[in-house]
Amino acid sequence: MQTSDVKIILIQYLPELIKLIGADSNFGWKDINNLLYKTVEKRTYKGVAESVVSWRNIFDIIIDAENKVKIAILQLDFLNELFYSLNGCLNLTEKKLIQSNIKNILKSSDYTYQNFVGEIAVLNNFIKTGDYELVGIEQKPLNCNPIDFSIKEKLTGTIKFIEVRSVYLKPVSTDNELIEFLTEKINDKVKSKTKDSEIPFHLILVLWGTKELLKVYSDFFKRCSLQIDNFTEPLCFLSICKGNGIVEHRVSRISKIFDSELSTENYSDGIST
Repeated sequence: MQTSDVKIILIQYLPELIKLIGADSNFGWKDINNLLYKTVEKRTYKGVAESVVSWRNIFDIIIDAENKVKIAILQLDFLNELFYSLNGCLNLTEKKLIQSNIKNILKSSDYTYQNFVGEIAVLNNFIKTGDYELVGIEQKPLNCNPIDFSIKEKLTGTIKFIEVRSVYLKPVSTDNELIEFLTEKINDKVKSKTKDSEIPFHLILVLWGTKELLKVYSDFFKRCSLQIDNFTEPLCFLSICKGNGIVEHRVSRISKIFDSELSTENYSDGIST
């Protein structure tokens, strides 16, 4: 892969991202181009098999797609679909607010770019309902560290602070083990944000894992829920090949991700003011 201009590569593989950020000359392209160069260099040095496991930044995905790796092509297709949705839902002011998040996706040197993808996917699920508008990024509620984003409910004018945490799933043998695993992730995030007993934000987990792992967690949330204040059922992603080249990219509550027909219920439902 030629690394002379990262924007040319993104126009080819993530055109909807380029449309979303617009013609921003101060976007930090030099640093992003350097990461692309280092990714190509390390893959050449280490070999594809090792680097795919150890790196997996956004440019690893692009390089794999160039090499016709099916899962990488699907991942880029999902990202383009997400960026396309955001571009249609956000106004110019809101698009400027998420510039830092887009930069983080492109500048992350490993799989943690997915953390920022998770944040904008959650944001998109709120904004596309038409009920909310984005009013801030990394703002601080009272007695709290900065929160990922804040949204305003158009009907009431109520401001909601939303914090997103990506969780990389591990195998579990029992419901109790699953509950302990997720509760620990939730408590760690809450403690990193506030010491108050009343949590001034809503926490949404984004779950990442294999189809098999997602199924275990999905089955749990079909039967149970975590009774934790200001916590909403986790979100996850799944790409489903339906045959004849048709792929459906799903962004849904974990309990509904394997449903044959996804509910039209908005993900924002169930988050109280």
